[in-house]
Amino acid sequence: MILPIVLAACAIGSVSAQCGTLAVPENRALPGGPQVTLGIAVVPATDRSTRRADPVFWIAGGPGGSALEDLKWLVPSFPDVLRHRDLVFVDQRGVGRSSPLSCQIATSSADPAELVRACLGVVGADVTHYRTVDAMDDLDAVRQGLGYDKIDVFGGSYGATAAQVYMRRHAETVRAVVLDGATLLDVPVLERWSSSGQRALDLLHRRCHADRACAKAFPRWYERFPALLAKLRRAPVRVGGATFDAAEVAEGVHELTATMQGAAAVPFLLARAEAGTYAPLARALALVPTTPGRVMPLAIMCTEPWAIQRPAAVRADARGTYLSYVDPLTADGMARACGAWPAVDTTAEDWSRVRSDVPTLVLVGGSDPKDPPRNVAGVTQAMPNAAVVTVPGGAHGVSFVGCLPRVLDDFLEAGTGRGLDTSCVSLTPYPAFRLR
Repeated sequence: MILPIVLAACAIGSVSAQCGTLAVPENRALPGGPQVTLGIAVVPATDRSTRRADPVFWIAGGPGGSALEDLKWLVPSFPDVLRHRDLVFVDQRGVGRSSPLSCQIATSSADPAELVRACLGVVGADVTHYRTVDAMDDLDAVRQGLGYDKIDVFGGSYGATAAQVYMRRHAETVRAVVLDGATLLDVPVLERWSSSGQRALDLLHRRCHADRACAKAFPRWYERFPALLAKLRRAPVRVGGATFDAAEVAEGVHELTATMQGAAAVPFLLARAEAGTYAPLARALALVPTTPGRVMPLAIMCTEPWAIQRPAAVRADARGTYLSYVDPLTADGMARACGAWPAVDTTAEDWSRVRSDVPTLVLVGGSDPKDPPRNVAGVTQAMPNAAVVTVPGGAHGVSFVGCLPRVLDDFLEAGTGRGLDTSCVSLTPYPAFRLR
């Protein structure tokens, strides 16, 4: 039995909310064993007279993102949704305000397996129960504790993966789903990382070539990028006390192309670097967020089939792409780290493509370097009530771009994608290319 959750006024950033906690078993097979305390925030609908019974539960990306941190930007981004619906944020177990698992150990070892073994000795938790299935059962416990019947589930990136798991495990509680930057559960998204990233860079090249100012300012940035990476592999450069090699630059470019604003700066940054001026690129890469010491993501990356990274498959996908400098190395490191991770029996779990009649809005960035359109191919066959909206030139996560917040609200209000007016999406503006 889930006890009612007691909420109290709080502020997260500049947003006023109602906050609370819920204790759930770390291992649901041992209800009397160790507990996980979930951090929860609810932002009530602003128009109480038109408040709908179904709230929107946001699931953060990552894995390892904090939903409560996302609240700071997500609430201002969706005023129409908030007008009629409560927005609910729950930090996933092992992250943020939900019994976080972190590992800050002093060691000279660079071996991923040794680092994992050292971390497992200090986190003080059964890490085999910090997976997506556990987190989605937590989400349903929060639903019950807050007294909601049906809910709308909204997930971005990994959050869209988790939302599909919730759809499967708690279908009877779901009224509607929004998947932003999604990949279907039976698609090995990380084994396609390199070719997806190269595709996004190719599309960026075409768009720069078609833009008179960009093409004039940076006529050869794309053609010269492979030579720049080869040079950095031979001789990394130091800028402001930091060293940049080919792998770091390739990974940084991949992250930059994951936002429309970041992508618009790539031709300028690479052209300057190719000319020997690395400072602008170094500053841009320094802004790419990093979260060292997190343990929870490995609980998912090492045990869930969708996240598999077989080194041979990654190497084959990376061949001929700019990410060949980094992704095979990452896969090799993950293989070593996961070799030291406790084994989990997943034979009773269903990781096939979710088949559901729940109304689902699938939002896709046409130039997404991580979860491109091909990763949701066939979704309407598996989910006949799904509506797919592709934003031309959109990057990784498009729900907050242009008119999409209004489209999302229209979808939730109607409770169906049929007849949804998405004509405004084709008018979504590109950020201007950075020229200096």
